[in-house]
Amino acid sequence: MSIKPTNKTFQRLMICGRLANDPVFRVLDSGKTVCNFGLIVNLEYGDSDYIPCVAWEQKAKLIKENTEKGSLVLCEGKIKSSNFEDSEKRKQFKLQFEISPKGETVFFEGMIERKEGSNG
Repeated sequence: MSIKPTNKTFQRLMICGRLANDPVFRVLDSGKTVCNFGLIVNLEYGDSDYIPCVAWEQKAKLIKENTEKGSLVLCEGKIKSSNFEDSEKRKQFKLQFEISPKGETVFFEGMIERKEGSNG
């Protein structure tokens, strides 16, 4: 099997971790709902990473209703970057994990597993 070069690229990432904080759910002026939270992902050798995450609309509601600080969650999504100016007019750069609206989201609670995916 040979691999041919292509100009097409894509992202499809899965992250499994524990919520570092209770999710922050908001309704924007536009009426869209958004949920921000952080995931702690354990790495080898006792290290861990903090991953800032965002979910929109139905996934935002799902995260809000099913998680709290310490919840173990598996999410599918992509890395999003943004540039902005802070209140002091300094340029800032931010990376965050954006939960896919049609991807898998799995909540683990002890021996109970609840799953929500693209099929509803």
